[in-house]
Amino acid sequence: MSEATIAEIARVFARDPDGPPEQIFLNPGFEFTLSTIAKRFSDTNEATLWAVAILLVGIERGGTCLPLCEIATAPGAARIPTHLREQALSEWEAALSGSAFGVLGGAPKPLLVVNGRLYFDRYFQLESAVAKQLLTELDGSVPSATLQRPDNWEEICNEVFSVTDVLSRQVAEQFFESRCYVLAGGPGTGKTYTIAKLLAALDRAGVPLSDISLCAPTGKAASRMRDAIKDALIATSAKPETADGIVTSTIHTLLSITPQSFKRKSVTALNTKLIICDETSMVDLALLHELLKSLPPSARVILVGDPNQLQSVDVGSAMLDLIRAHETGVIKGTVLEVVHRVDASMDASARAELLEFFHEIRTAEHADTAISMLQSGMKAVTYIPYAPDKDAEPQIAGALEEAVNRAATLKVLAKRSFDHHAIESSLTSTMVLTAQHQGDLSRTWWLDMIASGAKFHSLRADQPGLPILITATDRANGLTNGDSGLLVNSDSGASFALIEHESERFIPATALRHFQPWWAMTIHKSQGSEFDSVIVAITPGSRLISKELFYTAVTRAKQHVTVIAVEEDLRAAIESPAKRFTGLFEALIEAASQR
Repeated sequence: MSEATIAEIARVFARDPDGPPEQIFLNPGFEFTLSTIAKRFSDTNEATLWAVAILLVGIERGGTCLPLCEIATAPGAARIPTHLREQALSEWEAALSGSAFGVLGGAPKPLLVVNGRLYFDRYFQLESAVAKQLLTELDGSVPSATLQRPDNWEEICNEVFSVTDVLSRQVAEQFFESRCYVLAGGPGTGKTYTIAKLLAALDRAGVPLSDISLCAPTGKAASRMRDAIKDALIATSAKPETADGIVTSTIHTLLSITPQSFKRKSVTALNTKLIICDETSMVDLALLHELLKSLPPSARVILVGDPNQLQSVDVGSAMLDLIRAHETGVIKGTVLEVVHRVDASMDASARAELLEFFHEIRTAEHADTAISMLQSGMKAVTYIPYAPDKDAEPQIAGALEEAVNRAATLKVLAKRSFDHHAIESSLTSTMVLTAQHQGDLSRTWWLDMIASGAKFHSLRADQPGLPILITATDRANGLTNGDSGLLVNSDSGASFALIEHESERFIPATALRHFQPWWAMTIHKSQGSEFDSVIVAITPGSRLISKELFYTAVTRAKQHVTVIAVEEDLRAAIESPAKRFTGLFEALIEAASQR
């Protein structure tokens, strides 16, 4: 019976090489998982095997569990045999039992049903561990090892924070009250400004920067964090040496781990009194666990991020769950909602339109208002309705011209004397953001169009003027996944000028191993970046794009957004929040009740 059920699951969840990119399928390894459970536990029934298959689909999409009340509507549920799909919740609860299922506090078994959710035991244990780590009381038994609230802290805050810095000051006053603190907000709401003000205040209190660790999940996000904090510190009139001393790193670098191995080899806790992690929405559950596990019990933690942006590629939705926990009073935190970012070169009405558009995408349950805004003609947002059955180039001519002009400018700059500021400005002027790597309006599609328009004969690392995005950490060359720069002329031939650092640094182009041309990038890779103008292109018929993906894409823009999409796809994106089932919030509630 089990073998026949597994074979049927394999058949209905097989990947179709010619199928649509959004198809739901299971990777080959799932058969081994199901077979192992069925062979080891002979009483495993049909319902359990199908439920585990749906759980595996959810894990592929970043979830950690499967709420039993959601089985009928979960991704992939349409493949379940009708007699099971129509089962009532009580019937599922009765069916998901047997020797493969463990109980809380009992001997470990592969499966677990807790609070109406089906788990693999390891994911339940991981969520429980993270919840306990987040709510662990600060160990202040050794005052010299702990960042204590200075006696004159209120006085310092009066000097550093203005009367309008109400919420920023709230963070400075409240984060001493618990070990873990959450700072959330959308683009331009002042998250970085708040952190910079806090660092300026700690600096005045005599806290050395060496006692504070600043990190982010990607090299790009870490670089943006460093630059933004330095700029904000300079604006707060902090001491120059404070701004110059800001050092950020990826979480992997901080923990001395690699993406291939999330386990830290050292058992010695990090030597830090405060760790501030930016872009926490991108941090998956396993990496967050490793980060928290690596801290001494005397270290404070501030987790910063935007809960409305893309969630981590791997399992977990930590930022969303943390905000829910904050709203119920389980975790201390501050949510920033008022947008303060002002671009002096931007028309005030255009800026207001852009912010209104961001807000609508973030909060709307229906797309009608957003579509109307796009169709009405806005200064800061341009909408190009795309018709797949017509010639593409005339439809996207204006956007293509903008992208090609950027490519041509970089080509000219690469042949002149090296001008760091001019190159950096051009690199961050315009970017094409896509939902997919392949297909109409995809990343590779745009690369071909721009290469043709800018007269690049190849996309190899041998042509000065080609912008480069590093796609894998290269320790030999000191490169981090997400670093960017430009191929420029040098005495030894084409060299890669790394723009993430203020000092000039050149690497022979022949030494580059993992990179892609940086005229266009996927929305996933853009998180943590900013550009003056973004061109958001949605592949027709794609269901890979969700509300969070679209919101992340448009909010990369500081001045202007161009949206190229079929209206039906755009509507589907705005009205389709990502469905990711996790239980960290419930684990936090449970951990709080046991304190």
